[in-house]
Amino acid sequence: MLERRSNHSASNRSGDRRGASRYVTGQTFVILSWTEGEELRSVVATLRDISLGGGSALAKVAPSAGTMAWFRLQGDNTSPWVAATIVAISKTGLLGLGPRWIRWKFPESCPYHLFKDAINGFSSSREVDDVTLPGYTRRDWRD
Repeated sequence: MLERRSNHSASNRSGDRRGASRYVTGQTFVILSWTEGEELRSVVATLRDISLGGGSALAKVAPSAGTMAWFRLQGDNTSPWVAATIVAISKTGLLGLGPRWIRWKFPESCPYHLFKDAINGFSSSREVDDVTLPGYTRRDWRD
């Protein structure tokens, strides 16, 4: 008979049900890509926190909850695209007009070198063009 094990360590008594602790990042920018119908959407987001099991970021637009998205560090063309399932989207700011708070989980564990680079603030610049949008240039960006 299989036993169900539960983790009741002292670090998990805060009510957090995550299997891995989240680490705050310092202004690391990421690219989230997903499909809506036949269209590929992409957004540069500011990573808030990350763990080997999931993460969260702030962005101007967001996919809907339940969407499969792809995540990678902005500015690091060698970092892999990692699958992520969007868990929840929340509004921020006055009257909900601020950026969207996107939370996701990884179906598999986040690659450790990407996790480590994200925590160390690998990409602290938004100057890199989003390569998923053909014809996109920096002057087209509106803050």
